[in-house]
Amino acid sequence: MLELAQLYTGKFAFVDELTNKSHQLIVNPTLAIKIDGRTLPGQVVGITTDALTFLDHYGYQLIITAKEGHPVTVYDEAEDATYQIIVPETK
Repeated sequence: MLELAQLYTGKFAFVDELTNKSHQLIVNPTLAIKIDGRTLPGQVVGITTDALTFLDHYGYQLIITAKEGHPVTVYDEAEDATYQIIVPETK
């Protein structure tokens, strides 16, 4: 499971196209998830090389999908929306 966690660990961003607002997504090595600096209460309920499924305390899923070893989208069931993940450039 630790190897799979490394696939999703990192600092990412996504843009809400409705509001045109950029959000920060951080997945730490223990698979705790933060959005815009706030830790999401909940737990990971599934992890594969294709997807990490996180269930929040309201019962909604947040699904991060990966392709070729990199996270590519995040689906927020609460908003019923899928966002493209932007990997911030390191400067």
